Amino acid sequence: MDQDEKSFEILVAEYRGMVHAYCLGIVGDAHLADDLAQETFIVAHRRLADFRPGESFGAWLRGIARNLIREDRRSAARRHVVADSDVVAGMEDVYARLDDKSRGDSWNERLGLVRGCIEALPAVMNQAMALVYGSGLAVAAAAARAGASADTFQRRLSRARDKVRECVETKLRLERVL
Repeated sequence: MDQDEKSFEILVAEYRGMVHAYCLGIVGDAHLADDLAQETFIVAHRRLADFRPGESFGAWLRGIARNLIREDRRSAARRHVVADSDVVAGMEDVYARLDDKSRGDSWNERLGLVRGCIEALPAVMNQAMALVYGSGLAVAAAAARAGASADTFQRRLSRARDKVRECVETKLRLERVL
């Protein structure tokens, strides 16, 4: 390891906490702040030649972090996250029932139970679930891909969630009896 690498490691150790706190203060999510802080140091290492001696290294790092945060927000705005309140509520119903660990089984077993219920759906409902939850498409885009109107597709998706919920409840009741 050469002297520049050692110097940079010392700077990273000195400024790591500050950069993380700065990112966390802006984004409010610890995991995202960790990622952004790490990326800040990666970019800083690549662009070390751009740093002007005599300027504040902390301010330079915060500028890099600020640019990364802006880019992350622009990128997040371009990504469409399925956050339809009905979709979230429907899946919350299913997964809330799986939180009961009184039987002591693992999350993987419970997830397998949900998968089995989804696989048992009629083909059009299974397709609706796959398009929205598997492919991450918005309901309108999923409806277009399925060749259905948005209303028809939304009803299909709602019925599919209801059937999955009923299936999970039934299987959990049966397993409790056994």
